[in-house]
Amino acid sequence: SIAEYLHVSTFESWASVGNWYWNLIEDQLVVSPEIAATVQSLILGAESTRERVAAIHEYVVRNTRYVGLEFGIHGFLPYPTSVSFSRRFGDCKDTASLIHVMLGVAGIDSHIVLVRTRDLGELQPLPASLAVFNHAITYVPELDLYLDGTAGYSGLDELPRGNQGASVLIVVPEGGSRFTRIPVAGADANQRNIETVVDLTQPGLPTLQESTFQGHFAPVLRQRY
Repeated sequence: SIAEYLHVSTFESWASVGNWYWNLIEDQLVVSPEIAATVQSLILGAESTRERVAAIHEYVVRNTRYVGLEFGIHGFLPYPTSVSFSRRFGDCKDTASLIHVMLGVAGIDSHIVLVRTRDLGELQPLPASLAVFNHAITYVPELDLYLDGTAGYSGLDELPRGNQGASVLIVVPEGGSRFTRIPVAGADANQRNIETVVDLTQPGLPTLQESTFQGHFAPVLRQRY
């Protein structure tokens, strides 16, 4: 965004980038018996798509520690989801794939998303390339919701600031991939509200203060506490 650069690619379109990446990762998206059983227990009693998504998202972020073993092809290729699930650690590609697979077991459509985080600057629409991305998350079309499986202290609607406004490729098989940008959350989604109660009838008593946080304030407080 602040300096000139040269961007060269052998891909002719974003659809071809998406097809290449899907063909690379498709065989890694394994539904093991353990994954299937866990999903069924998580969504038991969930009445809406959002409740099922929330249960799966919370399970992955609470039970998958971030560790990146990006040797060789694994700079692009996630490990099999059955492996990531059983060993309970992985990088962004691993958690994005695991969320995608678990949502599929729950009957919820989702897509892997390749992300160029906002700190790296905005991408132009062309040329289409794979090398420009440095992160991976999951997208749920039905809810228009992006989920970051590496954001361990973030809730369902608290997408990390590095993802907001980022250039992304939503990977859809058979030519359906599309290049877009994640919206930036508005001010109403990021709030800190403080309510103070003072008992004036009893001098010297302590003041009661209650604070509530939402949006990007909330994960910081969760991590602190």
